[in-house]
Amino acid sequence: DALAPKSVISLGDSFHDDGAHERLRAQDRAAIAALQLRREWIWLAGNHDPAPPAGLEGARAREMAIGAVMFRHAPTGADGEIAGHLHPVARVAVRGRSFSRRCFVSDGARLVMPAFGAFAGGLGLRAEAFAEIFSGRDFTAYLLGEQRLHAFPASRCF
Repeated sequence: DALAPKSVISLGDSFHDDGAHERLRAQDRAAIAALQLRREWIWLAGNHDPAPPAGLEGARAREMAIGAVMFRHAPTGADGEIAGHLHPVARVAVRGRSFSRRCFVSDGARLVMPAFGAFAGGLGLRAEAFAEIFSGRDFTAYLLGEQRLHAFPASRCF
């Protein structure tokens, strides 16, 4: 609400399985409906929720292009792509201490978004899945902090 976006594109896996949205409590349905008020909402299919959520407002699609930018659930490594699915987590060392955080990962031509769900796990940036997407290219991990994002080059992530 504070950012007041005109549109929200959910990159898939918004629900744990095809039937999860049917098990939503009334108060959770109301919270989703409140988030959707006065904005366009697009549900993209994910591997956990391949059928778009029934009974909730919003458009449904497998993927969506806006100009040269393609939004999809599973990243392919294509230029202009914004995807989810992998739930990136970066581990970095700062002042002799290491920590890990959810992060955005980008090389300037493609972006993999973090998972924001309470039950979502994470995949370390050195996993083979990221090497396939970024093909050895240099990337930057943008770690989620309390008040801002913290940028770390690939060389600082382990």
